[in-house]
Amino acid sequence: MKKKLITALALCLSVSMATPALAVAATDVPAAIASNMTFEGSPVKISLQQAYDKFIADSSVMTGIKYQKDGELLTAQGLSESVHALSNPNAPDTTSKNLLKVERDFAKEVVEPNYEARVNAQKLTIFETYYNVKNAEENMKIQKENLDIEKELLKNASLKLKLGTISNMEYLTAEAAEKTAEDNYLSALNTLRTAKMGFNRLLGYGVMTNTSLSDKLTEVALPKETFAETLAAAKEKNLSVKKAAYDLRCAEENLKIYNAYPKSSIKYRTAYLKMLSAQTANENAPLTLEMDIRSKYMAMMEAYQQVQTYKTTVANAAEAARLAQLQFNAGMCTITDVQQAQLGSTQAKLGQSAALLKYNLAVENYKLCSGYGTAAADL
Repeated sequence: MKKKLITALALCLSVSMATPALAVAATDVPAAIASNMTFEGSPVKISLQQAYDKFIADSSVMTGIKYQKDGELLTAQGLSESVHALSNPNAPDTTSKNLLKVERDFAKEVVEPNYEARVNAQKLTIFETYYNVKNAEENMKIQKENLDIEKELLKNASLKLKLGTISNMEYLTAEAAEKTAEDNYLSALNTLRTAKMGFNRLLGYGVMTNTSLSDKLTEVALPKETFAETLAAAKEKNLSVKKAAYDLRCAEENLKIYNAYPKSSIKYRTAYLKMLSAQTANENAPLTLEMDIRSKYMAMMEAYQQVQTYKTTVANAAEAARLAQLQFNAGMCTITDVQQAQLGSTQAKLGQSAALLKYNLAVENYKLCSGYGTAAADL
């Protein structure tokens, strides 16, 4: 029996002696990531407007958009030539000529709006990507602040443990919270790195270029235009509405081509049904657009309200964390109470940053409603 006890003690001793060696051999993950994920060179400061300008000036995507515009100009030119070829008064197929005129006029009309809509779509992507980086930066700062607080709390817990004013369990709780805060900070840092790499790639920089985004993630003003003004402008300019009206005109001209056919013929009935379908789509297009704008308006106002609410939430949570710390220092509450209050403060700050991002994106989306939008019309 004594021999078994000695053997067991020797085994425990060997395990305990091996543990430090294992800890030393363990990889320092944050240091390993940092050594391979360092953004290179001097900081390249860039505002949102500068990001737009750079994209328009030298982006391969922008080059493609310009080629699309050139292609649509050629389409319009080709249709003009076809109409000219049928301009002879003796030309028998006048209905085809009228259809070509409708196609030509629409092609000419939407070349510039299509170009602007495609640019708007890319600018919206840049806007979102830019402020995703700023949101990631803010989240990283919040998690770093939380980590610093947890480190200080652990330091205080260590002193209190030596003085015998807290239990060993409370100290272990503080130690676990500090490790969790470390993990959260590393996660936030990696999220920022990923967002920054995505931004660099979008703007045509090297993936690890040390870009520094100079604009801040702050609350933008609500649009000055009234909802009625935005809706009226959208119905006048929106390309989906213009396309539906164009499709109807084409269908009407196409039906005229088959007017001489028997009303029971397949060709006439097919053209007639196509016209009815286009008529329905043309009637629904403004209603669909209005629903979309109203939805974006509600999303914007809801996001605005959330931003206002978070101002109070963050202030209250920060005060609760401050009071909990004072109570803990005075021995009036446990370390768990402090950690819960600090967690509430951190979550409130993270929520506020996310709400700001959501609101700013909602405003940008809504603003684009009053113009040509972000979707080009097919020719």
